[in-house]
Parts: sequence; C-alpha cells; structure tokens
Amino acid sequence: MQKVFVGLLAVLGIAFAQLEQATITGRVTDPTGAVVPNVRIVARNAETGVEVSTLSNQEGLYRIPYLHPGRYDVTAEANGFKKNRVSGVILRVGLTATVDFQLEVGTVQAEVTVSATPVMLQQETAAVGAVIGSEQILELPLLGRNPYSLLLLSPGVLPKGGAGSGPIVSGGRSNTNEILLDGAETRNSTTQDITFTPPLESVQEFKVITNSFSSEYGRSGGGVLTAATRSGTNELHGSLYEFLRNDKLNANSWTSNRQGLPKSPLRRNEFGFTVGGPVMLPSIYQGRDRTFFFFNWEATPQRTPDNINVTVPTVAERRGDFSGTLDASGNVIRVYDPLSTRPDPARPGSYIRDQFPGNRIPAARFDPAGLKILEYYPLPNRPTRTQNFAMNNTRKDDLWRVFGRLDHVIGSRHRLFFTHGRQNRERDTPGVNIAFPGEGTNGEQGWIADERHTTVLSDTVTFRPNLLGEFRISAA
Repeated sequence: MQKVFVGLLAVLGIAFAQLEQATITGRVTDPTGAVVPNVRIVARNAETGVEVSTLSNQEGLYRIPYLHPGRYDVTAEANGFKKNRVSGVILRVGLTATVDFQLEVGTVQAEVTVSATPVMLQQETAAVGAVIGSEQILELPLLGRNPYSLLLLSPGVLPKGGAGSGPIVSGGRSNTNEILLDGAETRNSTTQDITFTPPLESVQEFKVITNSFSSEYGRSGGGVLTAATRSGTNELHGSLYEFLRNDKLNANSWTSNRQGLPKSPLRRNEFGFTVGGPVMLPSIYQGRDRTFFFFNWEATPQRTPDNINVTVPTVAERRGDFSGTLDASGNVIRVYDPLSTRPDPARPGSYIRDQFPGNRIPAARFDPAGLKILEYYPLPNRPTRTQNFAMNNTRKDDLWRVFGRLDHVIGSRHRLFFTHGRQNRERDTPGVNIAFPGEGTNGEQGWIADERHTTVLSDTVTFRPNLLGEFRISAA
C-alpha cells in the first residue's frame, strides 16, 4: 500500500484555508449604520454546545473560521446595546456565511432574536459548485452505496471511470479531481485513484467545486470534492441498516439462457451500524459540550456470477486433426508446416510453405511441452464452433470498513478532532485450473487482498480573538 503523508498549517490573518469546514463573517453596526468595534461575537453549535468567540475589529468586521458544518446560533453583545441573537444558521461544507448585526441601544440583559434564512448564500468567494447534503446521501437510492457516486448530481459533471476521481468535471480529464476527506488527501500518487472511500453513513455532506476554486486547493485538473464526516453530539444516537441483493429476486441472464446454464448465485448484503454521542464515563468523566465520538462499522459480503465462456481445443484438435476447424464462413482454417518454409522462386524476396497433408499435424511433430500444457485445458462441453466451453462460477468479494471520529474541546483555545478509517477487502475468483486461473496478484491464483486506511489529526488554536491557527497532519 502506498502511503502519502500531508502536513497542513494555516495561520492568521485574512486568508483562511478552511477546506471541509465553514466560516461565519459579517459586520456589526448601530442603529445609525455606524460600525461598532470590540463587539463579542459567539458562534454556538446547536447540537454539541461548543462555542467559538471573536471580537469585531475597528471596521466592525468579524470572522469565525474552522467551524464544523452544522446548525449554529450566533450572538453579538456589547456594553450599551441589547444582546442580538441570530438562530438557526446552517453552515454547509466550505461555506462562508455572512451574518450581519445591527445592534439596538439598550441593556445587555435585553435580547433581540431573529431566525436565519433557510439557505445561506455564498457571498465571499467566486467558487462555483454544489453541496450534497446528508439527506440526499442517506435517502437517495444508490447502487453500491458509494457516497461519491452522487458527484454526478452536480452541474458540469460527466460520468467516467470510478466514483469520485473518475468523472469528468468542467472538461477536465478523468482521474484528475482532487478528493479530500476531512481536509486530507485520499488519492494515491500513481493512478490517482481513491485510496479510501468512507462508509456512506459516516459522511455528513460533501461539496463539489467545479470552477474558480481558490488557491487553498491543489493537485486538481478538473474539480474538487471535499467531504466532512459526521461527529457526535450531546445526544446519543445511532442506526442499524442492511441493504441486500439476491438472485431469488432476479431472472436468469440472457447469456446463461442461451448457453443452457442455470442462474448463477448472487448474494450481496451490506449491513452495519453507527453510534455517536458525548463521551460519558460514569463517575469519571462528563463529556457533554466538550468531548464527542462517532463510530461506523459495516460489512459487505458478496457472491456474484463470474461465468467462463471460452473456446478450447476439441478432441480432434488435441490429436492434431484440424480438418474440421472452420472459420466464420465455413472454410477450413489451413495449418502450414513451418519446416517447409522456403524461398518462392516466382517472387524474389517472398517465401512459400506447404499445408500439412489433410490439415493434420503428425503426432511425431508434437512438442512435449505443448502436450503437457494441453492437459490443463478442459474438454468442450458445448457443440458449438466457438465458446464451446461454458461453466458457472461464483466470485467471492468480502469487504468490511470501519470509521471513527473523536472531537474534543480544551478550554476556549483548542478544538481538536481525530479520525481514522480502515478498509479490508478480499476477493477470490475461482478458475478452471492453471490454464484458466482466476484474477489474482503476485502469482496467487484468483485471490486478491487489499487493505486501505486514512488518519487525520487536527488542532484549531485560538491565540487571541483575531489570531487563529489550524495544525493538521494526515496519512493515507
């Protein structure tokens, strides 16, 4: 397995690299429209209770970056003004939401509450794209349940290759899209395929940027897909699920019917569970508003048809008799003696050779190595000229995946999260024998083993209200 290590440091100032996270920004004014500096702005995640604060600057502007997608309540308070609250601000992946405040004169104990608009518009960047939300991911019918397959819902995306990196985005080439999971690169460095695809139930939402993306994104010749995983909340929640496909619900295939073969077994069961909430250790630790976990495990054992339809030597051909071997037009395919090759006296520079008498190769001319190889070829089981051997085979493809996330807040300065995902896959394709082996690697007939993983560790540090930094390291 090829491993790629990435270190990310984003600090300071005005330009923030937020990747899968979101930002709230805006301006604070008084009833006359004059800007109000040093107003305390607090963004509180409605599901986790985690709060992040900052102060408006001398121009009345504020900015709170590095927020996990979700629903937030934003408050502004300053001496001499009523407390102002905007509730229900929905932050999507990569969104920079604008929330402006106009404070009213009064005491801090008095409060003005307004509700945010259902859809927050992107006013701060020129990036073009679409967000695929959790409801679409969980509810839309999706064969194979690969969340990245929903990339095709975005305008300017054409199907091509595998899900995620394969589709053509805005005219780019296949396998040139950037794929980020919790801000970490998840492509290999050779074929640009995805190294790890998270379980569908663990993806909160993802954003597809098709054009005009900012300089924080790189290594893309097409578009950018940046996904955010689900985190725990103050409420314990979970789910159980299973999706199945079975040959009992299917008709036989046209090819199997044509060749007189019975219906091949098809078994695909995708099942698993999720659980998330606050970390609670009775009498030891109370994690509400501070420490949260999310865990997802799933398995997909699968048995699919892998029928063999090939042309093998007939009994006569095994004896060297090719007098009955015909082409598509019904003509005998002539077999020539290579030892009779000689110059053509009528055409200088050309050669002629003789056909074996009766189109039969003498037994004395058989090569011992060729005879040994011939023993491994099965005899025909169909009376056809081509594809005279057919066999029902079943491919085994077993997959299990696990994904976990831990979020932790240390005081008002540090917000950390750690994610780890792992995938194990074993495939076994039985063949007939070594002449017709199954698909395999490293000389192991028909058997392929694959193990993939991804890990991300991030710490967002508030050095002071107008100075933040995110330190992130990842491996895949």
